[in-house]
Order: sequence, then C-alpha cells, then structure tokens
Amino acid sequence: MKTKTTTRSLRRTVDEVNLPEKENTVNVSVAPKKFFVLLAFVVLFGAILVIGAKKFKSLVVAGMVNGKPVTRWELEKTMNDRYGKLVFDDIASNILLKQLADQNGVSASDEDVTKEITNTETRLGGKEALQSTLDRMGYTTARFHEEMKIQVLVQKLSEKLFKVDVTEDEITKFFNDNKTLFPQKTLAEVKADIKLNLVQQKFQQEFSTWFTEQKKKANIQSYL
Repeated sequence: MKTKTTTRSLRRTVDEVNLPEKENTVNVSVAPKKFFVLLAFVVLFGAILVIGAKKFKSLVVAGMVNGKPVTRWELEKTMNDRYGKLVFDDIASNILLKQLADQNGVSASDEDVTKEITNTETRLGGKEALQSTLDRMGYTTARFHEEMKIQVLVQKLSEKLFKVDVTEDEITKFFNDNKTLFPQKTLAEVKADIKLNLVQQKFQQEFSTWFTEQKKKANIQSYL
C-alpha cells in the first residue's frame, strides 16, 4: 500500500514540475509577436515624426535663399512693420461696427448675406465670374462671406440711422453727366437705377461721417 501511494505521489510531483515547462513554452511562442507589434509601432511613430517635421517646419522657417533661412519671425516682423497698423485698424473697425450694430438692434442673418452674395454674382455675370474675381483679389470664400456680412450691417445701420432723399433734378443731372454709362438708353429707362445709385452714395457719405465720429469716441488701443 505504501509503495502504491508513494508511486502516485511521485507521479503528481513530476506532473507539477513539468507544468511550468509547458507554460514557458507558450510564452516563448508569444514573445516574437509582441516584438513585431512593438517594432511596427516604433516605425509608425518615426514616420509620424518625419511627416510632422516637414509639415511644421514652416512654423520656424518661412523659406530659404541660397541656403540661408528666412525665419518665420523675420517674415512676421516685416509684415507687422509694413501692414500691422493698417490691418489692426481694419479689424478694430469691424469689431466696432458689430458692437454699434448690436447697440442699435441691427443684425445680418445668413439669408441677408446670401442675398447680397447673389446680387454680387448677378452684377459680375455669374458664379464663375465672381470666383474669378475672388481669386484675382486673393479672397477666400470665408473672407468674402465676412465682407458681405459687414456690408449688410453697414447698409442696415445706414437705413435705420439716416434719412436721405434724391430729387428729380439730381437724377437728371447724373444722367446728363454720365450719358456714356447709358448708351442708347432714355432717362425714363434708367431713372430707377440712377436713383438707387444716388441713394446708396448718400448713405455711404452719411455713414462714413457718423462712423468716423464713433471711432473717435471708442476706446481703441493698439500696442503695435
């Protein structure tokens, strides 16, 4: 009885000793997979760094001249010195305009802006003509949309704040002074267009005078 028990115990001991060896065998087969995954990750990360370096290089260097770098700082400083005050004044004016429009309960909806863009397309001869003009001027679609929004605000503010009149004598005078603009047209045929043009001119004059005064009153500070 003792012999059988000893034999069984010995077998169990051998089995328990052999079990870790099987587990070690499994680990050896899995290790290469982990290695290749890690290697692939390192390669991918390296590629991202290379691409990123090329993409963000322009943040430091604007360009090269016979091997000499033109830094982004040099470029921005020169642009700032030449155009900084002009651009700042333009941005400040737009901000002030929006503030004044809000104070006077005036807004430019997407529908208003779209209508103005459509009118501009019509005057220029269609969408292609408009796009060609924007390309020539270096305008993006977003910038043009913002310009149209500003134009709508100016028009709405002018109509709310000012009252202008155009007399028959002014219309006739404009027609006689600019007959080359209306070839083979009678005064009656272009009277409405002339009146609209003269009304817009007067609104622009009134608005320009008023807005100049508003800028003087506003607290605009430039640190350029």
